[in-house]
Amino acid sequence: MQLGDLQLLQSLLAENRWSSVFILTDENTNQLCLSSLMMCIDFPINPEILEVEPGENSKSVEISHQLWWALNDLGADRKSLLINLGGGMITDLGGFIASTFQRGIDFIQIPTTLLAMTDAAIGGKTGINLGQLKNQIGTFQNPVAVILDQAWLETLPSREIRSGFAEIIKHGIIADQTLLEACFNTDVSNQEEVFQLLEPSMKVKANIIEIDPFEQNERTFLNFGHTSGHALESLTLQDEDPLLHGECVAWGMMIATLLSIDCGGLKAEKANDLIRSIDSYYPDIQPEVEIEKLWEVMLRDKKNSKGKVNFVLLSDVSKPMNNVEISFEQFNKACANLQAMREEL
Repeated sequence: MQLGDLQLLQSLLAENRWSSVFILTDENTNQLCLSSLMMCIDFPINPEILEVEPGENSKSVEISHQLWWALNDLGADRKSLLINLGGGMITDLGGFIASTFQRGIDFIQIPTTLLAMTDAAIGGKTGINLGQLKNQIGTFQNPVAVILDQAWLETLPSREIRSGFAEIIKHGIIADQTLLEACFNTDVSNQEEVFQLLEPSMKVKANIIEIDPFEQNERTFLNFGHTSGHALESLTLQDEDPLLHGECVAWGMMIATLLSIDCGGLKAEKANDLIRSIDSYYPDIQPEVEIEKLWEVMLRDKKNSKGKVNFVLLSDVSKPMNNVEISFEQFNKACANLQAMREEL
C-alpha cells in the first residue's frame, strides 16, 4: 500500500494499467468532492460513477448486491480499478466490494473525512454491516494506495471532525504518550492543528498492523473503546439523528478506562484524568439506551467467542491488554459510575 497525495493518484493512473475505472461516492461526496477530483486529475479512462446514499445503512448486503451488479453491467473485469471517494462508510463498503468482485480487483482509497483518514481507510480491513451489527461481513485486503488531501476536511461540519478526532485520541492512549498529550492540547476546531496529528496517528496504526495484519494479537489493541462503542452505534443506527462512530468510540473509551481500574490495574487517578480529558471533547454524548440491550449486542460482537464479552483494557497509558473478559455486572457498574462521574464534571 502506498500513501500520498493527489499527485500519487495521477502517477498511478498515468501507468494505464487498468482496463476501466470506477469511482464510488455517496450523495454528499458526489456533490462536495467529486467535481474537485475530476478537475485535479487527468483520467486516461473516463471513470464510471457509482453512488449510494450517505450513512451506515448503505453498508449492507442489499447495497453490495446492487453494486456488484452495477460493476458487472458496466463491464468491469479483473483489471478494473475502483476508487473509493468518501468517509469511513465508503472506504469500508468500497473496499469490500472491490475485494470480493471477481475474487478481487484493485482499489484506491481517497478518504474525505478525518475518521476515514486516521482509521477506516488505513489497514486493509473492509466490511459491511449485518443488520444492526457493525462490520460483521468483511475481508482483509490492502488498497493500492491511500490518497490524502487536507482540502477535503474543509467540506466537513465540525461534528464530523470531532468524530474522527476520537480515533486519534485512541491511538495516543494505546501506543503514543506524546501523541496523546498533543491531542489534549489541540483545539479541535482548528483544522490545521488537527491535520498535524494525522501522520503520528496513522503511524501508530500502521506499526501495529505491520506486526499483526490479520488481527490475531496486537491489532486487537486498535479495538480499544470499540466493544461497547460499536454496540452503542449499532443501537442508534435507525435513530433520526444517530450517533457518529467517533462519538460512540469516545464513550466506549471512557467505559473501558473505568473498567481498567478493577480489571487492568490502571491507577484510578490516571483513569479519572483520562476520562475528564476525553469528556471535555464529547460532553454532550449521553447514550439513552438500555444497558441490557447494549450487552445483548456486545455478546454478538465478532471479537467475542464462546458467549463471553472481551474488552481491550489498559494497565497504563500505552500498555493495552486484549481479550479481558468482562461480566454484565462489571459493565453495568462501569456505566453507572461513568454517568455519575460525568454529572459531577
